[in-house]
Amino acid sequence: MKLSSSGRLILLGCGAVSRCLQALLLQNDELKPSQIVLVDACLQDPKRNPLIEAGAPFHHFRLSPDNYKTFLQTIVKPGDMVVNLLAGVDSADILEWCHDTNVIYVDTSVELWRKENCELSDPLHDTMFMRYTRLYERFAHWRDGAPTAILEHGANPGLVSHWLKHGLEYLASEFSDSDIETALRAKDYARVAMLTGTKVVHVSEYDRQVSSTKRSPTVFVNTWSAEGLREESNAFTECSWGTHERSLPPEALQLSHDRLFHLCIKRKGINFPVRSWVPNEEMTGMMIPHGETFTMGNRLSLWENGKLLYRPTVCFIYRPSLPALQSLYAFADNTINVAKDHLMTTEISEGSDDLGVLLMGTYGAVWVGNRLSIKRTRDIVGPQYNATVLQVASSVLSAMTWALDNPHRGLLLPGDLPFQSILPVAHKYIGELEIHRTNWMPSPEHGNHFEWQFQDFSVSHKGKSAQLLLST
Repeated sequence: MKLSSSGRLILLGCGAVSRCLQALLLQNDELKPSQIVLVDACLQDPKRNPLIEAGAPFHHFRLSPDNYKTFLQTIVKPGDMVVNLLAGVDSADILEWCHDTNVIYVDTSVELWRKENCELSDPLHDTMFMRYTRLYERFAHWRDGAPTAILEHGANPGLVSHWLKHGLEYLASEFSDSDIETALRAKDYARVAMLTGTKVVHVSEYDRQVSSTKRSPTVFVNTWSAEGLREESNAFTECSWGTHERSLPPEALQLSHDRLFHLCIKRKGINFPVRSWVPNEEMTGMMIPHGETFTMGNRLSLWENGKLLYRPTVCFIYRPSLPALQSLYAFADNTINVAKDHLMTTEISEGSDDLGVLLMGTYGAVWVGNRLSIKRTRDIVGPQYNATVLQVASSVLSAMTWALDNPHRGLLLPGDLPFQSILPVAHKYIGELEIHRTNWMPSPEHGNHFEWQFQDFSVSHKGKSAQLLLST
């Protein structure tokens, strides 16, 4: 990855993913620390930030709706790249400023400005569906040739969209069908999914990283942002709703705008346990609202003559690490007051983060993804990071690399990028891309008559799903 001779990289945020990305950037001989500027609302210890320790300039500054334009004008100029890894800072505002200033932009999530008061907003107003429809409306006027802006390119959302396309091509290779071959040549992945009988897509993640120390009762432990896990698990869950589904779950709301469709279920993800599969076992996880369920579902929607012909159900099923589950359960039940958040790193004794895309349907199931061990993580970036953040950081780096090579491609989502270019960069760090065929189904008693209905994946339970997950 190489910046122009006068270009600079502005890295917004010095959290766990940023610090891991810094470690990867320092391995690039074509980048100098003096070309990189870091910004964060909190003062930073240089020893925890490889680039700051190496001499990169750092600005201690909190972005807000009132000051972000003035501040960015002082440190960013046309031709630079902004990588936004900040939580609680509106992605659309930063994105628009970068577009108007001719600056390349990359982020990992669609964020809103953090609310400074304690008043609760309408949860439906902040759904992934609403965030995306507002983005599409706001930037519909952008012309071809605009500065490249890549949204939501972490691990998930991000890498999973590339694994999805890789998985569909793998499934297609098992068929001798001229219609599938034609769809593949046209990169019509929605038609490929339909013709291969794909009914359900799970982004399935099982965080198996194990801590060697006992969790303090007042500390919220996680392998990534503790605040992010609390926010996502306590939001109403969402998914893309397949055309094969026969009945809606209780408390479901169908959201639509033009050709954009999504399902919001008025139950928190923490209270919604769902069966899924990772190599080589069934798992029970929480159904969490995530951007990729919206973008994948709409990308795999097939329209003909103005009517929706096909769409699979797309969900994110997540099983956090055991210390994170314990923290989440205690927090959800209000049995503790969180004194501080803690990121698991050096105390991890073993384990991996198993993340992939599970394609299920008429012809069985296939899982495509990565099982990154803590051992490999430490071999690549050292003991102060974990597998979860390296998966995200490697994906950010792959998007940055592609954007610098393609600086005038306008607004893009992960599914708009060629997986053949993205995956080699990311997997250089996270290791093998795995493909596993499986005959798993959540209700095997149905046998050949199984129809991949949403309710077959749901786990009947009483009480909190976090408690249920702790017992499985």
